Amino acid sequence: RRPPLGLPFPNHSNLSPDAKNILMFLETALFQALSAGNTQLLMTTYHQEAVFACSAEQRFNIPVPQGCEKNIREDTVSLRNSLRDNDSNLLNRGGVSRVVKGRTQLLATLENSLYHKKFRTHHQLIGDGNVSFITSTPVPVAVATVHGKMMWLHQNQNQSEAPRSALFDRTITLVSVNGGWQVTNDIMYLRRQFTEEPLFFADNPSRIDHLCKSFGSVYPPEIFAAFVAASSSDKDYYNLRDGIPKEIIEQCYQMGGNDATRCVAIAKLALARQCAPQDAFNALNAVGFDASRL
Repeated sequence: RRPPLGLPFPNHSNLSPDAKNILMFLETALFQALSAGNTQLLMTTYHQEAVFACSAEQRFNIPVPQGCEKNIREDTVSLRNSLRDNDSNLLNRGGVSRVVKGRTQLLATLENSLYHKKFRTHHQLIGDGNVSFITSTPVPVAVATVHGKMMWLHQNQNQSEAPRSALFDRTITLVSVNGGWQVTNDIMYLRRQFTEEPLFFADNPSRIDHLCKSFGSVYPPEIFAAFVAASSSDKDYYNLRDGIPKEIIEQCYQMGGNDATRCVAIAKLALARQCAPQDAFNALNAVGFDASRL
């Protein structure tokens, strides 16, 4: 195993009410409207001079389903080719950029590529978006970054069938117009889907499951999630976890009343003070398990 890194774990977003309003606006006026093909709403969502670009990582591909109707395979190839034709990644296009300018051309491009008319397109957004506001400009500007998964299901497929999917990152610039917002820049990046989570966070369920399995432990995943929550980096996590023998973790878990957070608090204090788990438990219990009072 490689030496653990000391890079800080990324933090989850802590959005202000104004930032949440921007994301709610994008959810309804952009993503839901795009999925529904609501051109009338999109004409007001996008600015007349809006710019759009979509790039994909190298070797990005939409797999063609096998064992299905011929028209589904053909339309999936059409979807894949349209995404490739509209890819603005210079490495994928031999140095030729593909940027669409103007609301009419932008909507036509979206309809013929990402929102192919033969597919039902859905977005699955995660809550860890980010919004920044710029007030030093003549009109207020907001820059939002959202992450999630796009799913394409052919119109002749059943809802129970697995859709084609990809992860995406989308940075959207909005300007204030007549008390509302309009999108002026929509920049998208498509990624292949290796995990269910669009972004890496130390407490992603798949990562907690991996940490649990790699430890060879029968302890519940909540214990490892608590170890992660008590750490600031991979290095910090492994120093904490590996510094405590398995049998000590079991003792701490029992002392904490099978509470994972208390288990890790006891173990962390025992490691820091080089004392027995019982002594750490007594110290924490005396202050209501508020480690900041020690």
